[in-house]
Amino acid sequence: MIDSIRENDSEANDGEANNGEVNDGSTDYGSHNDAIDDTHHAISNFGTAQSDGLNHDGLYRDDLNGDNLRYHAPQKSGLQRIAPQQDSSQQVIPQNAVLGQRVNLEHRNSSDERVQRILNGLDDNQRTAALALSGPVRIVAGAGSGKTRTITRRIAYACASKEWNPDATLAVTYTNKAANEMKNRLATLGVYDVHTSTFHSAAYSQLRRAWRILAHQDSPEISSDMDVYAHAALTHVLQYSDYTDAEVRDIIQEISWMKVNLIAYEDYERIVNAIKHPLPLDLEPEQMMKIARDFEAEKRLHNVIDFDDSLLLLSHIYELYPELAEDFRQKMRHITIDEYQDVSALQHRVLTQWLGRNRDICVVGDPAQTIYSYAGASSYYLMNFAQEFAPVSLDIELNHDYRSSGHIVDYANAVLENSVNSAEYIHLETDNDAGPQVHIAKFGHDDEEFAGIASRIHWHIQRGTKINDIAILTRTRARARDIARICRGQGLTVNLKLDNDSVVLSGEKDEDSLTISTIHASKGLEWDMVFIPDCFEGNIPFNPNIATDLSSERDEEGMEYQEHIEEERRIFYVALTRGIRQVYLCLADRAFENGYGSARTVSRFVREAHNAVRRAKRHSA
Repeated sequence: MIDSIRENDSEANDGEANNGEVNDGSTDYGSHNDAIDDTHHAISNFGTAQSDGLNHDGLYRDDLNGDNLRYHAPQKSGLQRIAPQQDSSQQVIPQNAVLGQRVNLEHRNSSDERVQRILNGLDDNQRTAALALSGPVRIVAGAGSGKTRTITRRIAYACASKEWNPDATLAVTYTNKAANEMKNRLATLGVYDVHTSTFHSAAYSQLRRAWRILAHQDSPEISSDMDVYAHAALTHVLQYSDYTDAEVRDIIQEISWMKVNLIAYEDYERIVNAIKHPLPLDLEPEQMMKIARDFEAEKRLHNVIDFDDSLLLLSHIYELYPELAEDFRQKMRHITIDEYQDVSALQHRVLTQWLGRNRDICVVGDPAQTIYSYAGASSYYLMNFAQEFAPVSLDIELNHDYRSSGHIVDYANAVLENSVNSAEYIHLETDNDAGPQVHIAKFGHDDEEFAGIASRIHWHIQRGTKINDIAILTRTRARARDIARICRGQGLTVNLKLDNDSVVLSGEKDEDSLTISTIHASKGLEWDMVFIPDCFEGNIPFNPNIATDLSSERDEEGMEYQEHIEEERRIFYVALTRGIRQVYLCLADRAFENGYGSARTVSRFVREAHNAVRRAKRHSA
């Protein structure tokens, strides 16, 4: 769950009362300025040296030897598909879905009509998940399957039926706006005081509280603008100062990659060599380490930290002060983590520290929507959940797509069926109308493609489609900017989204504007009509060595080729499943009108899915 990358807004000003923080009690932890100073200093080694106890799980240590030098790969999930229940109003969790214990829910059937009304509108599997209120719970939820509705109703029902104390309940979502939207949804269901937050916001709230208790002073401030410190470090180490914004961002991203993967300085060179991880600016590992150390020194000089530091520092405090950690845990007796497929090693460590011996944890995610691997996210923790927390109380899939038309669902399923990891992914089902076919549109060159998309959008608007029900989803930020320029020139009002900050659970859209967004920033949103441009090899799947006319943005992060292709497949799947009624897949034969530029080939994902859908039609005819 890489919300530090998805969000541009600083979470430093979030209200503390909403982030799993304990009230000011009478416990005297004493003055520990020296220990706090040591904890702050530990950031300079990413909090992962063996001496500080943050690498005991052996991430990138024990697992990096011999032929096993690789990222964590998803394991077979063994998920149980739940047969529909005939009488869902009186159901008990099906025994084949409960791996640890059979949960008797009869005592929860409160006569309070308001409490029971919370469960109205849920399908059988959603209701089963909403009624599993104790012990480890994993919900693997496909695109459009109503996961947000399910977990919100689960939290609301547990609190309204007095099973949970709202003030001891934490729900972790992927953006601040999503957290606020969940809080509002809970309020409409009559449930208040639940702590809704992002990982970093919850951690920083606790960190500030701990700092005041232990050091009797304010904690360092989180700064979302690290460019100044990274530029200073680059200039000092390399004795050169003329860097582009993209180059500076690459340095910041590399340092973040080290932190979220719990990589210590002394391990960095061995790891990047082992996994063939490319370094920004073609740096040597030793140079990168010097820049990283200077970067941390610059931050400390200005008394600021970044989002990842909030997690690292809090993790240190949990280890150093177990009594304080236990006080914090009292505000987190019931934890729900959304988008669990995007959790990093660092976030997973903090989560296990939040839990302690507690087992009331519910995780929700979809391995087919893991699209932040380059930034340290891993579906490993979602797929390994049943083993890590065995025995689990409930392990269930939500595979009914309530969003997309039948043709879009068929196409999306076909994209995943061609994956080497297809056994890990949910096969979506839907009762929605088939709708229009997924349309493939080819053009001569880029400007013609973009103008053609704009013209088609005008055509649909003239026939009654609202402009805010249409989106263009691009693989790169650079391409989004290019298309936005063309569309504005064609008289379309454009809302450009280059990050995930504006994602909200209700699918909020700006009135009277066309959304042009990166695919990554479209997570959690949906539109009646979606255009996906540049569906050619080199862009989808992205390969910067081929797509040189598109963008110089660093992307692959040295993943093995097959892993990279699978990540790109999931990105395309996410784009497809944003569509409700109609999806257009577009590409141009060449970049330029005059014929310059290499001839392009249709994306393998488009070819595979198109052929699979055609074969299925022939077989069913």
